[in-house]
Amino acid sequence: MASPIKQQKRAKRSATKAKQNRVARSGKAIAATNTKDPDFELTIDEVFEQAAEAGAYDKLFADMNEALQGEAGLVGLCAVFLQDSLLQLVVESFDEEQATDYIMAVLVSYRIAEGDPDEETAISWVESEAFQIAYVAASEALAKT
Repeated sequence: MASPIKQQKRAKRSATKAKQNRVARSGKAIAATNTKDPDFELTIDEVFEQAAEAGAYDKLFADMNEALQGEAGLVGLCAVFLQDSLLQLVVESFDEEQATDYIMAVLVSYRIAEGDPDEETAISWVESEAFQIAYVAASEALAKT
């Protein structure tokens, strides 16, 4: 039987590898494959950048746009966003502050992709009362299901 220290190291490597596999399975092409350093982890900025480079947000943004044009409007847009598999992975894998940074980055990118002229305008939209109400409504509706 291996010593307790070796067991701990093995468990840590296994947990790191499992996390990398979850990221890879999310279908967003963000797998972190640094097997030389078992403590290797992606930062939230790296997750966002790699997902953007891989085109992971293209379908999400299209689905958000479709929901916005539909009957549910802004609440539907928020519901589509909140159900995104990569968002769920980020919320599970990172602390609240980092997850919030990721949420803001994705929503600001969405607004810029949809024609907002700059980041400040996009942030104003995310911080608007209408968006905040819709976001909370979508979150509550999803929590009930």
